[in-house]
Amino acid sequence: MSQSPFKPPTQFAVDVLQWHRWVGNGGRGKGVIQSWAHDGMGYRAAEELVPELEKFVICDTIEVWNCDIQDVVGLAASKSTLSDFTSLDDMVETNSREMIDSITEHKLQENLAWNQIRILRSDPALKNDWFERHMWDGGRIFLINEGGSHHFAAARYIAARLHQNVPLSGRLKTYRIDQVAAAALCSRFDMYAFARDGAYGEFVSAMSSFRAPFSVYRMPGPSAENQIVLLPTIDKRAVKVSATLRDHGFFDVNALITECLV
Repeated sequence: MSQSPFKPPTQFAVDVLQWHRWVGNGGRGKGVIQSWAHDGMGYRAAEELVPELEKFVICDTIEVWNCDIQDVVGLAASKSTLSDFTSLDDMVETNSREMIDSITEHKLQENLAWNQIRILRSDPALKNDWFERHMWDGGRIFLINEGGSHHFAAARYIAARLHQNVPLSGRLKTYRIDQVAAAALCSRFDMYAFARDGAYGEFVSAMSSFRAPFSVYRMPGPSAENQIVLLPTIDKRAVKVSATLRDHGFFDVNALITECLV
């Protein structure tokens, strides 16, 4: 697997690498890996909590954060499939031409008045949308919305062409990878992405025959159907396996993590 298992960036918040929602396998919980190793009696499974995984991402929250509507590049929800489009402008030009049929102040206010654009509500009880950015994604600003995507995108489109500011205010959550935890994790394990297919079954059989230890952990979204194989760097057999996987072009998760650090 030399190709990245992750989707390219889109205007959907869920298509950003979900390091901040990186959870374990099944019901094992965050930071708990399933390990396999020979114990003298056979190849056996065990569970282990890895603090570096548990503390992998830091979240900073600003309760009142101000920006302009043009700062928002993506959304969390829409009736349209946002990943089909190159931008919010592209979406509204394709699917909602009637919302931008006149580039006027009246049309701008008409779109902004749509009651599902909750970030504009003055009542805190109704204003339950927020902003989110992920520093490994370049800090792009997403509005985590429940509705109103087309009217929001239309208002943004018109405001840009009228050169008019539309101020927004709300909670901002900023996610970043903890560099200490990431460095410790990459020092402790060599990690590679695996699809759950026949090749993975063959890998497990080969590891058992070779008596090499390894662990597994579910990949972060949007590729949580795949998994990461963790090979302990203190074990000589695991190190040999790592070199073989690297030589055969398996996707290097350590390199991905390094690229995501800011």
